[in-house]
Amino acid sequence: MPTIKKIAIVLFKGVYDYVPKDKLQEYNNEFFQRQRFDARFVMKFFSRYIDFEKWVKNPKQEYDVLLFNYWLTEVCTYGLTGLKGSTIINEFRNHRNRIINKRLKDYAKSKLKDKDKR
Repeated sequence: MPTIKKIAIVLFKGVYDYVPKDKLQEYNNEFFQRQRFDARFVMKFFSRYIDFEKWVKNPKQEYDVLLFNYWLTEVCTYGLTGLKGSTIINEFRNHRNRIINKRLKDYAKSKLKDKDKR
């Protein structure tokens, strides 16, 4: 069973692309300065930086819907007690390495295409 800290880390990494660029530094600083992760912090922190309702309709990557669905259905529905392991977050965690590798390959391919155009 994942702890709130592990869930916070998964959310932090998973929704990083959805934080506005002008707030990225603040997002990183606030998260890494934190010594202890509790449910109240997680609820306020991610709500402050990410508009989940906007991005769930049009995610940048198809598998990111898992994180948005987890946030909207589990966390927001059950409040502070919703930050626990569920099938949705476990599905994302189990495939995280595969997802990260896919993102890196997609990124590398797009860089190569950009160089070919020059």
